[in-house]
Amino acid sequence: MEPLLSSAPAFEAAGIRWWLNPETDPNQARHAIEAAMRALAEGAENLKCGRRKQLYRLDLGESLGEFLLKSNRYDRDVGLIRRLRRGKSRRELAIAGELQRRGIDTPVPIAAGESRMGTRLCSCYLLVPFRPGTVDLEQLRSRPDGSPHQRAAQSIALGRLVRRLHDAGLRQDDLAPNNFLVESGSAPALLPIDFERARMRWRIGVRARSRMLAQLDGRLAGASVADRMRFLLAYADSDRRLARRWWSRLVRASAAQAAREHARIRRNAGNEGRRVERIRWGSWQGWARRGAPELDHAEDDTRSPEAGAVSDTLGLLVEADGPLWRCTSNGSERVAKRLWANAELLWMRGLGPRPVAIVRRSDDRIRLWLARDATAQTLLEDCESRGARAAAVVLIDCLLALGRVDPWLSPRKIAVVRRADGSLRAELNDPAAFHCARAIVRGRRARARRFIEHRLYDTEQLVETVRDSAV
Repeated sequence: MEPLLSSAPAFEAAGIRWWLNPETDPNQARHAIEAAMRALAEGAENLKCGRRKQLYRLDLGESLGEFLLKSNRYDRDVGLIRRLRRGKSRRELAIAGELQRRGIDTPVPIAAGESRMGTRLCSCYLLVPFRPGTVDLEQLRSRPDGSPHQRAAQSIALGRLVRRLHDAGLRQDDLAPNNFLVESGSAPALLPIDFERARMRWRIGVRARSRMLAQLDGRLAGASVADRMRFLLAYADSDRRLARRWWSRLVRASAAQAAREHARIRRNAGNEGRRVERIRWGSWQGWARRGAPELDHAEDDTRSPEAGAVSDTLGLLVEADGPLWRCTSNGSERVAKRLWANAELLWMRGLGPRPVAIVRRSDDRIRLWLARDATAQTLLEDCESRGARAAAVVLIDCLLALGRVDPWLSPRKIAVVRRADGSLRAELNDPAAFHCARAIVRGRRARARRFIEHRLYDTEQLVETVRDSAV
């Protein structure tokens, strides 16, 4: 069920064919389009320098106000089929208008434009009114001054809105926090935006809903279990039994989606691009994230054999005054790509630090650097804290929902980080201890609790044995 724009008026301006929103005054829309094209020609600021997508914020004067101009430009390397079909901007305009007619508030564009060379699409444009005082949900959740009460209210509001969107027939292939705007005010009023990868359907089935919910859940990095349950309760209209069913579906769909993401990252690992660059230091070579801090280039031969043996045993080196964790491993380039994919997946899910760089030597030695939080402490250093133990249990619970964990995982490889509001979260600092596999649905929290208790007990026994033997 795709909304059509056959009745929408169209006209030519600056070599671009524009389709106007039927609910907008045509004269005002034409004036806004002409002013936007003039501002774009004079060099407006580009807020998103992507490979194909650009985003401009335009101030068109007091009479017209502020607008956002989205632009997608297609080069010669784009497939012929994509360049022959209708532009994305027209579909976004139609979907936003349809949602507005169904009572879902969203910034409706006033016009959508296409530039073609013959029948081939060269670029498409979308002119959207800018709403002052709004910020996307991803930026709002990452603010250091956010409180648990605000996050709980946002989770409930997001669950209700996503349920309304699904009931309206919106199938969104890019359901993410940055596609929701939050208006300023005491009550979190959410607005859906960015329907570039969306479709309108007569009905959204259970499997499609589970897949979209799993996609959104995977991008809510750092969200607590309570916030996720509040979201599902709001999505299920306060039906606890139905919310538990959605929870089970969400776990299975999240595991399947994580496996696909892991395979995609592993295929693209090491490719030169906007985010990653190839690096080479003497006998070491690999890749690093662009803009990564300077790393320690010291060879292993400059350290004593005892230090090398200790690092291999622990698998994790903590730099005393540095902002990085350093993991060591052995294996081929295939193993290095799998290790990088593990680190990227854990970071995107909020279960591990951000990977910075990875290098490999000809003798199959691998080093991986991870960004270290300033407040991070290993679980072994903070094992007496009840909050640290509870955060570690939540970490293992989330890891078991995505795959398997090394049964000999050391508490040194679990870091406890303090949030801005004072709460604790745990993250895995050795991606080699995680294996993407089939998820565990039932009894996962109890398994995680037993795992942490056994690992801490074994570590305490080992420390006492070493202490006694030293005496």
